[in-house]
Amino acid sequence: MGKNCRVLLPSHCHRFTGWIGEGLIAAYEEILTTHKPEMLLEMHAQTMQEESIREAIQGGFREIRGIVLEAFQKNAISNSEERALLFLARSMLCNISMALSLPELMKS
Repeated sequence: MGKNCRVLLPSHCHRFTGWIGEGLIAAYEEILTTHKPEMLLEMHAQTMQEESIREAIQGGFREIRGIVLEAFQKNAISNSEERALLFLARSMLCNISMALSLPELMKS
């Protein structure tokens, strides 16, 4: 399923990230391919209300957002915060697409 996201995410990301998106997409897709069970577990953990789990998920999302935002800012990408938000939103949609084996979610 990572391959479907590879085909679909770059066309979306090139519109707002240019070349920097390629590195982020490649890293994301490697994670999807090599750590699918962990991705599914992480998605499940997002719905859990236990405080320690919520804190771990929050920390992870803050860290990922920081990495993406910093990459955009270091490369002088305009509207870095909005573009990081869109990149993360599309990545989450790709996670759902992968989990449900529903690649048409990623079609524009």
